[in-house]
Formats: sequence, structure tokens, C-alpha cells
Amino acid sequence: MLRLLAACRRGAFSEQGRKNHLHSLLQGASTVLANHKDLVQHGDVYHHFCRFLDQLKRNFQLKELVADTVFVGLLELIAGFTQGSFNNYQENMQGLHYLIGLWARLCQDFPYLEGVSAPQFTESFIPQLVQAIVECQTHWAVTDPSEAFDKTNLVSILDHTAPLCRFRYEISQKYFSATFEHLYVEYKNGLQALERGDQRHLQHLLEVESKLAVILYISGTCVAYMKGIHATLTEQIPLDAELSSMFFTLIPLIEARINNQMNIAKSKYLDLAVLHFLNHFRQRYH
Repeated sequence: MLRLLAACRRGAFSEQGRKNHLHSLLQGASTVLANHKDLVQHGDVYHHFCRFLDQLKRNFQLKELVADTVFVGLLELIAGFTQGSFNNYQENMQGLHYLIGLWARLCQDFPYLEGVSAPQFTESFIPQLVQAIVECQTHWAVTDPSEAFDKTNLVSILDHTAPLCRFRYEISQKYFSATFEHLYVEYKNGLQALERGDQRHLQHLLEVESKLAVILYISGTCVAYMKGIHATLTEQIPLDAELSSMFFTLIPLIEARINNQMNIAKSKYLDLAVLHFLNHFRQRYH
């Protein structure tokens, strides 16, 4: 019912009536998250409440939302609600899709809003959200790669994550670089062990490949994404260059794995992720 109320057509209200309607929705959402959050933590109630929050941004322009005094406080409550949802992300996957979409649309629109900047807490929250998404995706890629790398699921998460990464790209880029460096070392050591005939860590190597694939998919999409970025191109290009140069170092390892005919199954997920990154790099810097 809340989602349907949030989706009411603009023509159903006068200008003041629409403001009053929006205020009631924002105030109601704030009351639920501040005092009755346990009521929307599970099952269909959680799912539909997340859809309701997402619908607020879909049906109201950002300038309408920020004009209401309740909105910034509500955003902080939604941030906490989003962080809590990742504690049980496997059960909350569908609802999280709407929450992540909400934050992605906010990050896209804030740079275009004259006279208003994003709330201060987003400076740290959005990069934390990016990390939580990556950690969930890498865990999913290890436990159920066929589902995690399903095209529909992958496109959805990539479309939402790219604007989040670009929101504070210098922070997200450092996170991607550090994560990649750690996985790169593990992958290189694992391949060297296989060359020596040591099969003990084969399963771990396959898991590292799945994690690397996730990082490549998300980073590649981010490199090609330009809408609503905060920094100038001259500030962005060095960050893209540093990130891309690191990923290019992975290609010789993949070639060695193929050419040496190691006793390891082909990783179609990693190979496709490399192609994805290269294609998006080409789109951005053709």
C-alpha cells in the first residue's frame, strides 16, 4: 500500500497537496525506521518496504525531496537500514536491489542539483556501500558462480554500482586496487604452485579467479561510466590509468595458464570479465 501511495500520479494533487503528500510519506518512513525497524526486517514486508523507499525517488524529483526538512534525516536512517541489510544479504537480495538502486539514482542526481550538495555522511557511506556490494558479490561468485554471473543479475548490479563507485572515485579506486593486488598475489602464487605439480590449492585458485572476475566486471563498468561524476576529467584519467594498468598485468598470468596447459579447468568467468573490462576501457578511451 505504501508503494502505491508513493507512486500516485502528479496530476492527482495540487502543488501544495503534492508537497503535503510527500511530507507524509517521508515522515512515515522516518517513523518506521526510527521506532519500528524490527517490523520491516523480514520476508515480504521487508521486500515491499524497500520497494516503497525506491519508489520515493522514482516518483519525486530530487529537488522536491531535499526541499522537505525530513529528507536528510530519513536518508541517514535509510543508510543504517541498508548497512544492516547486508548482514543477511542472501535472504535480503531482492530488497537490497531496490535499496542499491535508490542510492545509485541519488548519486547520479546530486551533482546536477543547483545550490545543494550531497549530505556530509554520504562522503563515507557511499564508499562503504561499494565495498559491501563487492564483498557480497565475491562471496556469491564463490558459492554460486552460475547464478552470480548470470547475465540478468550481473547487468543489474553493474548498472547500479557504477554511479556509486564514481561518487567518490578516489576512495573506491583505492579499494579496488588494494583488493586486486591481494588477489593478484594469491593467483600468481597458486599458478606457480600448479606449475610445480602442487594440486593442493586448486580449489582456492578457482575461487580467486571468481573473485577477480567480480572486480574486473565492476571496475570495467566504472571506468566507462561518466554520467554525473564529481571530478573533472583531468582528475579522473590518472585514477582510471592506475586502475587499468594493474588489471592489464593479469593478462600474462591468464596467458601462462592457457599456454602451459595447466591441470586447471578453464575459467570462463574470468576470461569473460577480462573481455568486459577491455571492451569498456575501449569505449571510454577509444
